[in-house]
Amino acid sequence: MDNVREELGNYKETNLKGISLEEADLRNTDFSQADFSSSNLKKVQLDDSILFAANLSKVDLRGSSLYRANLREANLYMADLRDVNLEGCNLSEANLNRAILIGNQTLSKANLANASFEFSDLGGSDLSGLNLNRITFRGSNLFHTNLSRVQALNSSFQDVCLTGACIEDWNINEHTSLKNVQCKYVYLKYEKKERRPSAGSFEKGEFEILFKKAIETVDLIFTDGIDWEALFSSLKNLQEEYGLDRVSVQSIERKGGSDFLVRLEAPLELDKSIIETEVKAHYKMKLKNIESRYRKELSIKERELSRHRKQNMDLTAIVRTLSTKARGQVINLVSSSSSSSEAVSMQHSNQLRNVEVEMNINAPSTGIAGKVSGNQNVQANQTHKLLVDTSQDIESILLNLSQTYPTSTTSEQMIVAAKAVEEVENRPELKSRIAAVLSAGAAESLRELVNHPLINIFLASVKAWKASG
Repeated sequence: MDNVREELGNYKETNLKGISLEEADLRNTDFSQADFSSSNLKKVQLDDSILFAANLSKVDLRGSSLYRANLREANLYMADLRDVNLEGCNLSEANLNRAILIGNQTLSKANLANASFEFSDLGGSDLSGLNLNRITFRGSNLFHTNLSRVQALNSSFQDVCLTGACIEDWNINEHTSLKNVQCKYVYLKYEKKERRPSAGSFEKGEFEILFKKAIETVDLIFTDGIDWEALFSSLKNLQEEYGLDRVSVQSIERKGGSDFLVRLEAPLELDKSIIETEVKAHYKMKLKNIESRYRKELSIKERELSRHRKQNMDLTAIVRTLSTKARGQVINLVSSSSSSSEAVSMQHSNQLRNVEVEMNINAPSTGIAGKVSGNQNVQANQTHKLLVDTSQDIESILLNLSQTYPTSTTSEQMIVAAKAVEEVENRPELKSRIAAVLSAGAAESLRELVNHPLINIFLASVKAWKASG
C-alpha cells in the first residue's frame, strides 16, 4: 500500500472513476475535485487528505478512515459510509443525499454545516450536539438516531422517520419543518429514558402537533426544589415586562425527588434564552431576599413569637364567629378570663377607619369568648369585614377554577394557583385588599378563613404584594 501511496502523490482533478483502491494508504493526499464515482475505496486510509469538491458518488467507503479529511462540497450521493471514521472530518456543504451512514458513531465529531441528507439512511447514528441549522433531512431514516442537543433551526425533517430518536434538549424553531414526520415514539432523555408517549404510539400527525407546540415554550429546570413565593414573583416580574397575556405558565411537572420542570408559554418572536435568563436571575435575587427575611424573623424571641401566634389564633376564632353574623354589624366580646368587657382591636393601615354599629342580642349567646347576654353595644375594628370579604372572594376564585381545571397532581394545583393570581391581578381592588391584609400581618387568619386546599399555594405566590401592594 505504501507503493500505491507513493505512485499517487497529488491527484487534483484526476479521473479515477471506477478504480479499486481497497485497503490503500492514501493519507495526506490531495484529491481536490477528483472523480472517484463508483469506485471501490473499502478500508482505505484517507486521514488528513483533501477531497474538496471531489466526486465520490456511489463509492463504497465501508470501513475506511476519513479522520480530519477535508470533504467540503464533496459529492457523496449514494455513497456507502458504514463503519467509516468521520471524526474531525469536514463535510460542510457536502451532498450526502441517499448516502448510507447506518450506526455511524463518529458523525457527532464531524462538521456537517449546510450539508444535505435527503433520503439518507442515518438509522442509529450519533448526531448529538451538532449544528444542523438549515440542513434538510427530507425523507431520511433517523430511526433511533441520537439528536440530543442538536441545533436544528430552519431545518427540514419532512417525511423523516424519527421513531425511537433521542431529542433531549434539541433546539428547533417555527421554521423547522416537521411535516409528515413518521414517528411512533421518541425519547426525551439519553439512553432510552422518558419515552413519549409513555405507552403506545403517536397517532398520525400527533408528533408534529405536540412538538411544534413545544417550540412556543420555555422550560425552566429547578434541581433543588422550588420556593413558590420566589417563583411567582419572578413570573410576575416577567409578565409585567412582556405582558400578562404573552407569557404564562403552561405546566409544572415534578420530575422526581426535588426536581421540577416549569414550562412557560411565550410568543414565537420572543428570545427564549433571554426569558430563561431573566426568570432565573430574578428568582435567585428574590430567593436571597426571602432567606434574609426569614433569618430576621427567626431572630425574634420565642416569647414574641408565642404572643403573635396567640393573637392570630384569637383573631381567627373571632372572625369565624363574626363571619356568621350580618355584614356590617358589630358585637361586644366578653373575655373568659376577665369580668369586664374588652374591645378587640386590630391595627391596620391608614386605609381603614374604625366604625361603630349597634347590635342587640336579647338572648344569651355562647361560643364567642365566654358568655354574652342581654343588650350589648360594642365596638370592633372594620378589619374583620376586610378579612371576611377578601377570604370569600379568594375562595370563590379558587373554587371556580378548580371546577374548570384538574387539581389532582401538584403540577395541576400550581397551574390553578397561577391562574388565580392572574385573575386577581386583573381585579386591582381585590389585589389591594389582599395586600392590605398581608400588611396587617393577618395572612394566617386569611389562610384559616379560606376553605380551599389551594390557599397555601396561592398565599405563597402573593406574599410579595405585602411590600409592593
